[in-house]
Amino acid sequence: MEQGYGCDVTAVPSDTTPAMMSLSENNEPEIVSELWTNSAGDAYQKLKADGKIEELGSVLDPGGVEGWWLPTYQVEAHPELATIEGVMANPELVGGMFNNCPDGWGCRIVNDNLIRAFNLEESGIEVFNHGSGETLATSMAAAYENEEPWFGYYWGPTPPLGMFDMTSVDLGGYDAEAIAPLRNADAPNPKASSFSAAPVAAIVTKDFTTSHPDIAAMMGKVRPP
Repeated sequence: MEQGYGCDVTAVPSDTTPAMMSLSENNEPEIVSELWTNSAGDAYQKLKADGKIEELGSVLDPGGVEGWWLPTYQVEAHPELATIEGVMANPELVGGMFNNCPDGWGCRIVNDNLIRAFNLEESGIEVFNHGSGETLATSMAAAYENEEPWFGYYWGPTPPLGMFDMTSVDLGGYDAEAIAPLRNADAPNPKASSFSAAPVAAIVTKDFTTSHPDIAAMMGKVRPP
């Protein structure tokens, strides 16, 4: 955008929830280059319905990957850990801990509901809620480098899942009816389901498409290499 269109561009690292809050309150940022729409919640749907944002298209096809993961060396040493039932029957083999998302992330709500659906803590697995995405990634990296147990949530494509050989734990079948309630923090009786492919889209404000239609068209064509 700077070299091809002569724009002044400010890149701001962000996550889904603060990006949605900023768009709702300030109509900024003008571009969200990678929005996981399944975690954006009601704020995203309202902004779309009100015509304040425009979805330019899918960044990833069929979508992002989410799941509960173990280092592959753990599963190779203990094949029973390939399923959530095996993990819960052997909490000591996964370090007795589940590494959860930080507060405020969409995945935190889903994970908290899945933890309840599986009765994970009753099996002897403590839930550790990370304070940031950085500590979540660092915990995985530190465990992997020392070939220690690690069990927790992560998503991809991301550098950690590209760097480390991880195995997604089989959480059972995908239940389309269970997914929507899992995204509700107040779900009264969440049911277990595996994760589906997560839609990832490029988003721009309606004002931006009006003032910079050529750049909006270009952003709609951006795909990973």
